[in-house]
Amino acid sequence: MKKVFWALVVIAVGAYGAYYGAKEEKVLALGDKPVVKIGVILPLTGDAAQVGQNNKGAVLEAMDKIAKIDTKYNYQFVFEDNAYEIKRTKTALTKLLEVDKVDAIVDIGVPEGRFISEIAEKQKFLRFNVMSSDPEVAKGKYNFVNWTMPDKEAEKMVELINKKGYKRVLSIAVNDISAVQMDDALRKVMEKNGIALETVFINPGTRDFKTQINKAKQDGVDFYVTILFPPEIYVFMKQLREVGVEADVSAIESFSFFDDLSPFEGDVYVDAAQGSGEVFENIKKRNDSDNTHSISNSYDTIMLVVKAYENTETKDQVVDELIKIKEYDGVTGKLMQDEEGVFQSEAIFKQIIDGKPVVVE
Repeated sequence: MKKVFWALVVIAVGAYGAYYGAKEEKVLALGDKPVVKIGVILPLTGDAAQVGQNNKGAVLEAMDKIAKIDTKYNYQFVFEDNAYEIKRTKTALTKLLEVDKVDAIVDIGVPEGRFISEIAEKQKFLRFNVMSSDPEVAKGKYNFVNWTMPDKEAEKMVELINKKGYKRVLSIAVNDISAVQMDDALRKVMEKNGIALETVFINPGTRDFKTQINKAKQDGVDFYVTILFPPEIYVFMKQLREVGVEADVSAIESFSFFDDLSPFEGDVYVDAAQGSGEVFENIKKRNDSDNTHSISNSYDTIMLVVKAYENTETKDQVVDELIKIKEYDGVTGKLMQDEEGVFQSEAIFKQIIDGKPVVVE
C-alpha cells in the first residue's frame, strides 16, 4: 500500500514539475526579446479629459498594430494621468522613471511639455511631445515634438481673413505660453498683409468675459479669433452668444476641444493637421467620438518611436535613429522633421457641418 502511495506521489510531483517547467519555458520564450517600456502621460481626467482619453485611444490603436508585427523588441506601455496639471505631471514622471523604469516618455501640451523637456535633457531619455505649439519643447537632443506650428496656422487664418475681407479683427487669447505664441505668429503674418490685430489676453480661470465682449461690440469688431482652451473657451463662447454678438467667430484650434459643435454651425476655423484613412477611422470608432484633435499625431508618434527602436542595434541608439528620420508618411500625412526636432505638418481649415468638424479647402 505504501509503495502505491509513493508511486502516486512521484507521478504527481513529476506532473507538477512538467507543468510548471513548461509554464516557465513559455514565460522565457515570450520574454526572449528585450523590452522597451514607453510611459504615456495624458490628461485622462479634468477639463481636458476628452482630449486625453481620445489620445489614449490612438495609443491603444497603435499598440494593437504593433502586436501584429514581428518586432525586435517587446513594447510595453504605462499610462499616467496628469489632469493637465504641472504638479501631477511631476508625480507621473517620477513614477514612470523611478518605479516603472520606462525607456521613453510620450506626453501632450506645452507647460507640462516644457517641464519634461528639461528633465529629459538632464537624464538623457527619449521624450516625444504631441500638441505643443512651442518649438522650445523640442529643445535639445532628447526631445521631439509632433505638431503643426503656429506660423503655419497663422498663415491659414490670414488666408481666411483676406478671403472674407474682415476689417476689425480681435484675438482673444488665454495668457499662457502656447496661446501667446499663436497670437504672436498671427500678428506677424497679419502685419505682413497690412492688417491690424487687436488682442485681449485673459488669465487662466477667467469666468466673466462680458466686459471684453461688450467693448469689442461697441468698437465694431467684425471678426473674433479665439485662442482659448478648456474651460475658458466653453465659458467665452456661451457668453458671446448670450450677449448677442453677430460678428463672425473663428478659432485657432479652440473649437477642437468641443464635443458638441452645433452652436457654431457653418463656422470655419483653423486647426492642426488631421489624419485620414482606415487607421484614422478605426481610432474614431474606438473612441466613439467625432473629436479627432491630435489623435493621428499620437498614433504617428508611437509608430515613429517604434520605427526608431526597430532600426537600432541597441536601445541607447534610438535618439540618433529618430534624428535621422527627416520625412515620415503617417496617418496625419507627411511629417517633416526640422533642425529643432519638430515633426511639422500643414495647417487645415475645418467647417462645422451638421454639428461636426469637416475638413474643407
